[in-house]
Amino acid sequence: MSDQEIRVNFNELPNIGVLSAQVPDNILEGLNAAVDRILEEQFKNSEPMNRNLLGHMRHEYKLDECIPLLESFVVYLATLYDQKWNWFQSLDENYNTNVAKSLKLHDLWVNVQQKHEFNPPHEHTGIMSFNIWLRIPYDLKEEEAYFPQTSGVSRTSKFSFHYANLLGQHSNFMVEVDKLHEGTIVMFPSKLNHSVNPFYTSDEYRISIAGNLRIV
Repeated sequence: MSDQEIRVNFNELPNIGVLSAQVPDNILEGLNAAVDRILEEQFKNSEPMNRNLLGHMRHEYKLDECIPLLESFVVYLATLYDQKWNWFQSLDENYNTNVAKSLKLHDLWVNVQQKHEFNPPHEHTGIMSFNIWLRIPYDLKEEEAYFPQTSGVSRTSKFSFHYANLLGQHSNFMVEVDKLHEGTIVMFPSKLNHSVNPFYTSDEYRISIAGNLRIV
């Protein structure tokens, strides 16, 4: 049977995704300066965020002083996300194009992750959430080789999204975080489950910034 004898249509079913972008240099400079102060003070003057988070990490701290630096950028990314996937209207039929004008960066914190620490599957509060990778201390190939006996794809050190596919089966999308991801942001709906796997080959800190956007 030839292609001329039967007409076939391939229909993509609607779904949402994850946005990624490069953070502007001036914002990265401000975030790195704030993190440097925290490290220089050996965490003594920083407000812990652990009680509000599920991360199995010793060092997670509020970063409220960086909200003015970051807010307009992440709100802009959220509007781009909505333009692509019509996300805000899908949450509530009363939402409209003015939702973006009501978005505020409500929560902001830094994760200072050590070797063997991890973040189990979890979701966030708010409408949109994000993660910015500031410093990655390991080589991904070395991480993947740490457990050579692993069957299938190595999950070591990777950032994963967890979701049900169109058949209701459990699926995941892994972000292979390495040094090339420094300065990169990922943005996603706050209720999208995600996790951070531990790394093993470096004694330095892996540092990321996380936050939530809410409608005020």
